Amino acid sequence: MLGHPKISIDYAWDESAKTQKVTLKQTQTGDPFTLPMAIDVYTGANKKRYQVTFKDAVQTFTFASATKPDLVNVDADKVLLAEKDDHKSLAEFAFQYAHAPLFMDRLEAIEAAGKNKKDAEGAKVLLSALNDKYYTLRMQAIDSIAADDSELFKTAMPAIQKLATSDPNTLVQAQAISIIGGNKNAADLALFKKGLESKSYAVQGSSLMALALQQPEEALTVARALEKDNKASLTQAIAFVYSKFGSEKELPFITEKFTAMSAQEQIEMIPAYVNILGKVSDINELKKGVDLVKAIGLKYKSYGYNKYVTNFLLQLKKQKQGDQAALSYTDSAIDELK
Repeated sequence: MLGHPKISIDYAWDESAKTQKVTLKQTQTGDPFTLPMAIDVYTGANKKRYQVTFKDAVQTFTFASATKPDLVNVDADKVLLAEKDDHKSLAEFAFQYAHAPLFMDRLEAIEAAGKNKKDAEGAKVLLSALNDKYYTLRMQAIDSIAADDSELFKTAMPAIQKLATSDPNTLVQAQAISIIGGNKNAADLALFKKGLESKSYAVQGSSLMALALQQPEEALTVARALEKDNKASLTQAIAFVYSKFGSEKELPFITEKFTAMSAQEQIEMIPAYVNILGKVSDINELKKGVDLVKAIGLKYKSYGYNKYVTNFLLQLKKQKQGDQAALSYTDSAIDELK
């Protein structure tokens, strides 16, 4: 049997019969899988577990309950390697976040809340998740809140400010600083400058990027000082600052770092690297840079990175309008990437 299960989950409460029905459908093509699982039924603080086997294309399980359950948690141990289309209400997802014990329980609830941020229940889950015990879920909540919802973002800002200064995980601190930096509020400059003193490269990197959005010249000065000790996201931040606000004088640093990076890090740095190549007047240095990014596109052509690199080389051509030698060499690289 090939592929993996795709499961649709629907719920129906029968008040007269005092029964909760759960209908599961396997929607993938081919024969149904046999899927043993636990289903937890919550009524207030009480939880009752049922062990079931889901083996047909469509199957309904019925559970007696004195009152309508607050939550029916299908695959309660979160062990199924399946795509689930779970038709819980947002209130049920909120209950799941507050009462179900597992990381995946909470992640499912946060994802549902992120799609319904304007609903009071969704906003409540996301605000609670800013203090989740799992740092990755705190990061998920920050991302969800920051995306296109000014009212919720405004409400959450004091908590995000606190995460930026005192979260025990530096990745959370860094993400919070990045989100705050997007506001371009001069009142936050002290926060960013303090972040530059952190021992965490992630916090330093986010702080440098945030500073650059408001004070690019100062960010350039700071970036040059940070050349002595940088890795990972801090290196990426320095490269961004150099590519956007620096000059070809910074190219040797970026080239040195670029050549020593892993493939994934190189791919992430290509936008900044190609942008600074557009500021280079020495045709030989430009050729070296074009060759480096072209090599990545060719090496990972089967994954579509030839097109990814080509897009940035086309941007390079726009920067080098009038420089025939640069345009000709870039065109040759683009032809090779086809």
